[in-house]
Amino acid sequence: MRVNFCIIGAILSVCRSCYAQAPAPEVQVPSIADTNSSMKLEDSTPVVLCTRQDLSSATVTAGDRVAFRVVKDVRVADLIVIARGADAWGLVTGVQPKRRKGRPGNLSIAIQSVQLLTGENAPLRAEPHSEGKSRDVGTMADIPRAAIETFGWGVPIVLFSMLEKGKDVDWPAGSRFTAYLNGDIVLDRSALDRVQPTPVQRKGPATVTIFRTAETRMVGPPPVYCGKVALAKLSRPVYLKIQLPPGKYFFRSSFEQSVEVRLEEGQELYLQMQLTVSKRGGFKNRLIEVDNEDGEAKVANLHQLRDKDVAKVSEANLAELKAEPQK
Repeated sequence: MRVNFCIIGAILSVCRSCYAQAPAPEVQVPSIADTNSSMKLEDSTPVVLCTRQDLSSATVTAGDRVAFRVVKDVRVADLIVIARGADAWGLVTGVQPKRRKGRPGNLSIAIQSVQLLTGENAPLRAEPHSEGKSRDVGTMADIPRAAIETFGWGVPIVLFSMLEKGKDVDWPAGSRFTAYLNGDIVLDRSALDRVQPTPVQRKGPATVTIFRTAETRMVGPPPVYCGKVALAKLSRPVYLKIQLPPGKYFFRSSFEQSVEVRLEEGQELYLQMQLTVSKRGGFKNRLIEVDNEDGEAKVANLHQLRDKDVAKVSEANLAELKAEPQK
């Protein structure tokens, strides 16, 4: 029995010695990234921009500064890092106005930086380049043939055509470009937290903006209907705004197919006029829904239709505004 107690005592002594010599669990010292006190905006992150003013190879010069506006929020995780509407800047790096003999103009820009939500600037890289349209004009080689075929009358025509110029590059305000972050950017998460915009709680009626741009050709002055109510005619590039209570509505133009929308309280909706081919043949004007960021950018360069040219929705019958189109 005594021998057994000695053996047990020896075992316990060895175990106690092993436990004392075992290293204590390692304390994890969190890195900066693990503490969520910093974040990284990675290299090559896309930033969608649009021009703030019209640009033309006929008017700008090399070295001119070009202002852009951010079209879409850029987020890291749940935080906005670059806010929609933020400033971005570029530089005209090359320009050539249109020239004679039908030669077009060209324009090159280097997009350089964008403002972060914290107020700092981050470097961007992108070099948009565009060339205008050339014209088919006569050459010196055409003069003998013109002289023979027209008994000399065609020579002045060839000479005058050689004086014609090509087309300039024209980027209207709101033209979109995608630039990319030039290198990783380390951000202070706590600083970003402090400047996050307050969430907007949508209340009240919904706002519907209907617009027509200069780039889209129309068949006559396109009408706009909400249900059975004729709202207006968009005879030129303009936009109109109406406010409606929540519910289901149908918008259309001269095209037989309507756009069905379900409006919620405080919602904003953008509808753009476009030209389409009707099933019955011929061209028709139609409305399509576009995302708010795209619609907002395009409307920023248009004039609003006068109140007297738009039906007073507040005085219209709600049932007629919500009326479904007849099949």
